[in-house]
Amino acid sequence: NLLTKKKQKTKIKTESEVAAINIVHKYTQIPLPKVVAYSSDNKNEFEVEWIVMTRSNGKPLRSSSKTNDIWPNLSIDQQKSIINELVEYVAQFHNSIPRSNQIGNYKMNGEIGADSNKMGP
Repeated sequence: NLLTKKKQKTKIKTESEVAAINIVHKYTQIPLPKVVAYSSDNKNEFEVEWIVMTRSNGKPLRSSSKTNDIWPNLSIDQQKSIINELVEYVAQFHNSIPRSNQIGNYKMNGEIGADSNKMGP
């Protein structure tokens, strides 16, 4: 069961998304789909950049139709449990992923930054 994600993107955006997912997998226990394959070049048979990821377990708490929403039907204790789990994921992300002194996207080499050029003197 593979979930395919196909969007119009730019090379930097696609590679940054793949790098970010890989970094979260490397440094945390946050459950995310794994990247199986991707193309950051739109010169392929689909004519778009694409990412293929494994399917995530679970069900959406909200649906687009709102008739199948799970969240309103959960008990307060169940809702609190989910919120606590999300807080734990945010804490893991904040505490476990190395920080950078640069602003920008994740790069495929694991670095963070808009590009290799430095600003300033």
